[in-house]
Amino acid sequence: MRYFKYLIIILILFSTHTTYAISINYGNINGWNSKDIFIQYYGVNTKTNYLCSLADFSCDQKNNISLGKPGSIAIPSKTTKILSKIKADYITLSPSKNILAYYLGTLNKTNGTRTFVFENIKNKKTYTISKQLSYWDSITDARKLFDFIPNSNQVVYVDDKSGSMQLYIVEASGNQTNNPRIKELKSNTLNINNFIVTDSNTIYYIANTKADPYKWSLYKYNISKQAEIKIDSGIAAHTGPLYKIGKYIAFYNLEQKGYGPAMYDTKSGIVKKFNIPGIQKTANLDNEHEIKIGDLNGIIMTPSDMSVPHPLLVWLHGGPYRQAGLGYHSFHSYGIYDEILQKLSGSGVIVLKLDYRGSLGFGTEYSERLKGEVGRGDVNDVINSIDNIKSRYNVNDVYMAGNSYGGYLSLKTLAEHPEKFRSIMSINGVTDWESLLIKMKTSIFNVQFGGLPDTNNRSQYDQASIINKIRNIGNQKIFLVQGQSDRTIPPWQADLLYGKLKDAGKNVTFIPYAGEDHVFKYKKNIDDLCIQMFNLVNVNSNGACTE
Repeated sequence: MRYFKYLIIILILFSTHTTYAISINYGNINGWNSKDIFIQYYGVNTKTNYLCSLADFSCDQKNNISLGKPGSIAIPSKTTKILSKIKADYITLSPSKNILAYYLGTLNKTNGTRTFVFENIKNKKTYTISKQLSYWDSITDARKLFDFIPNSNQVVYVDDKSGSMQLYIVEASGNQTNNPRIKELKSNTLNINNFIVTDSNTIYYIANTKADPYKWSLYKYNISKQAEIKIDSGIAAHTGPLYKIGKYIAFYNLEQKGYGPAMYDTKSGIVKKFNIPGIQKTANLDNEHEIKIGDLNGIIMTPSDMSVPHPLLVWLHGGPYRQAGLGYHSFHSYGIYDEILQKLSGSGVIVLKLDYRGSLGFGTEYSERLKGEVGRGDVNDVINSIDNIKSRYNVNDVYMAGNSYGGYLSLKTLAEHPEKFRSIMSINGVTDWESLLIKMKTSIFNVQFGGLPDTNNRSQYDQASIINKIRNIGNQKIFLVQGQSDRTIPPWQADLLYGKLKDAGKNVTFIPYAGEDHVFKYKKNIDDLCIQMFNLVNVNSNGACTE
């Protein structure tokens, strides 16, 4: 009887406390009041709510929490409807409710003018700042564009006109139409990623530097003195907004498997973190570091024993207007891949997360170097990086994988230089730009080629083509991974290339995931993708993906 009782207990423990190898934890602020803050951590098919005290930073898990985000200024629905017709974005209303700031971008256009608009609702005067663009509008990737100085008609906004994202102040009353008062806030940072104005003289922002483009920090800026102070490092960039909660500035720090909130006490100058059970608050970055490869940037992840040869996996992010991250990327979808890459590195694989030309975070020139170079310049970046890494590390076989645009670049690089690789993987990647853009008609990718195919850009599409170069590929293993409900890169793209490769007798494996969109969400598929990436590099996962 006693044996039977213990057996039941063991079965219950195993059935209710199953652990999964692929696990990530991202903590977001979902509300607060004067005493407490609502934090939700989420991972792969998991969500856990915590009610945390602002008095002692202790946290209790709770199922139901009802706390809002006070302080937001509601924009009248009539105004929203009017602005939606002209496709206005980043709509922001001043605390006095008399000044409206919004943005008219060039997304989906090959040429156009982007415009910052400041409208005085009372006197109907409007002031605009415009710039003609012929390529990608990097403003569309800004996490925040406008914030008003309290009790003032002045607006702080971000612009990349100096070659990187910086802050500017403009008088937005509408009275300075012909002679605007615009002042750049002098900073030693490279790119300002997010910001909040807290009073008439103080701005907090997240930024990186030219010397350390992957290390994002929280800064405090004194407007009158034009002086900045670094407050904290190890910040998760590309996250939600900064919040002012009482005496605190809330932001997000990198953690062991994602990110979570931290609080800067503006009175004491101390950064505080919440005590959340089971969450390791500091990211372990011992096996990865920034690497400069010629004029390119990347992150290298190395096994512990580098005295023997190791396989090299080149990982290519999507976008292409994205940046690789130290630790787990602040994009939940990219964090899943970082988890797998960590496991591969721990199993003896050198991993290079490459920021090829077109990537964000290094200034406008770096991003715009992809113009006219899709399928050529980006391919050269990959090949040059491989040669560089092989000259510096003990590498045997080379593999390559990427998602979205990175999936396309993996396929295209293989087609151009098959002799460099044992196998490659494309995850939800573009396989044929011409058919994709003709069918979509309007797409953010149109800017890459100067519009839909015509006689003027025919050479651009031919240059980017994978199908035209299938004959170059030998017996290298090709993994085509595709979410069958992908609304960004439709599944027929993978079907198209798979059929062409099969007809040509190439060594291709098609891996469809039912129900998955461009961002994978089902644990069983993510676990399987992990196994497939181990298969890619010919390494036994030994249960790392499923146990």
